Amino acid sequence: MITTTFLSLRKISELRPAKNSQVELKLQRILCPDAVRNMFDEVGKHYSWNLDRADWRTVAWQRRLRRQSVKAFFICMADGTPVGYLETDSHNKSAVEIVYFGLRPSYIGFGLGGAALTITVRQLIHEYPLGIWLHTCTLDHPSSLGNYYARGFQFLKEEKSGTHFAAREINALEASNMASG
Repeated sequence: MITTTFLSLRKISELRPAKNSQVELKLQRILCPDAVRNMFDEVGKHYSWNLDRADWRTVAWQRRLRRQSVKAFFICMADGTPVGYLETDSHNKSAVEIVYFGLRPSYIGFGLGGAALTITVRQLIHEYPLGIWLHTCTLDHPSSLGNYYARGFQFLKEEKSGTHFAAREINALEASNMASG
């Protein structure tokens, strides 16, 4: 049984920064489909991210990255070393979904997840007046849900399924539900 939990953070005052949020991290937007695919594969390989993108070739990644609402970022140390991956989709331009968020395996366990989520929220929240929403599931890193709650994300709903929750590509209806809920 897979449990998918939907969460939101609607305003900057709800953010609870990570204690080590002084770690200097930055988001670097990436447009190169091969670079995005490689980082996506590395970060998500242990969490079944590729279940809905396993057969994607460069052209599918190009199509995804050309969508106006989609942005892919590397989460980088101050010196530019990429430590993680972030993908967002602003379905309705007023709220943004964190579609994927995670660290490269070699950077897990050093407290960077909270700092990375803190910088992500700080950068996104001002751009999207209805806030940020996401979903995480029991296939994701065991600390994911706790990190989201620790940063101030609030529970929206929970779904259980016997198979991978196929809605990694959530439609605009879910964004509308967040905005109206």
